[in-house]
Amino acid sequence: MTTDVIIERLMKISSAENIDLTEEGAGVIARAAEGGMRDAVSLLELCAGLGKRIDAELVFATVGRGNRADTYSLIEKIIASDYSAVYSTIANVVMLGADLSVFWQELLDAYRDVMIVKSTADSKNYLDLTDAEHQQLARIAQEVSMAKLLYHTSVLESTLSDLQRAKESKRSVAEIALTRMCDAKLGSSPEALLLRIEELEKTVSRLKFGSFAAETQKSDNSPVAEAKVEPAVKTPEKSASENIPENSESKPYSKWGSALTEMQTAKAPLFSFLSKSIVLKNPDGSFTVKVDAFFAKIVMENAEDQAIIKGVLAELEGKSPDEIVLNIVAKSRGETVTYADEIENALENK
Repeated sequence: MTTDVIIERLMKISSAENIDLTEEGAGVIARAAEGGMRDAVSLLELCAGLGKRIDAELVFATVGRGNRADTYSLIEKIIASDYSAVYSTIANVVMLGADLSVFWQELLDAYRDVMIVKSTADSKNYLDLTDAEHQQLARIAQEVSMAKLLYHTSVLESTLSDLQRAKESKRSVAEIALTRMCDAKLGSSPEALLLRIEELEKTVSRLKFGSFAAETQKSDNSPVAEAKVEPAVKTPEKSASENIPENSESKPYSKWGSALTEMQTAKAPLFSFLSKSIVLKNPDGSFTVKVDAFFAKIVMENAEDQAIIKGVLAELEGKSPDEIVLNIVAKSRGETVTYADEIENALENK
């Protein structure tokens, strides 16, 4: 029986019996019943016996199953390798007396949800989710690679049987597995190796593009060069305001925090140069990077730095690096910005 049908039936029963049941609470009961109307009614009676308003949180506490939003948030922490948050979650599960095996199965099911959202455009047809839950999943799916999802699910699957067999050491088994999930270098499975290869290829690709750009610029400056190579950036000939395509429709680039985290991995000094930059995306699709005058000169004279910036932006925009047009200009006096929050969010979702 579908979840919608069960929810409708539960709401009718609660109305007839004067039970204070919310739509969210009915939805959680319906999902926990897994298509069984009798099970759903039994759960409703169990919750009603508490004499309280039956909302989602009450149902979660009563049936001993976790909140999906919290489970999805844990996935974000694992992807970001936030060890403190991961260990804290396990500690809370143990403190509440919940079964780690049940918790683990819910986490595995949640990863399955992420994979479906990432794999298909019509994932709502296959998942029983609220709009808020689907939006959270879509954000996770956009940030994580399929290779990382496969590695994480392989660890979850192999650990589930260990948890079911373990008696006194369930917490240790769970924490060790989550530690391996946070760092693929700690795993030796084919999925772990695939993820490590993918991450290595990304780094090599950026560095290779930077080296190529540097070589082409060197060739262009040589007296024997026959073809003129288009510069990696448009260097302003006059003042910054006279040559950049910035206007009232130029908007701050919302993904610059994510770009900075990638540059921190690719080249730490470049990250330092750009950490206080102001970046705008212009109506024509080009980018204006405003940075301190001293650093602007350094970046404009370094083809590798330009290439890394273009490579990272291309990855975020789903384009090739040669489609990215940069305008590196000096910031005006008094212009300032911090990307601390954006960088923190990017690291959490990485």
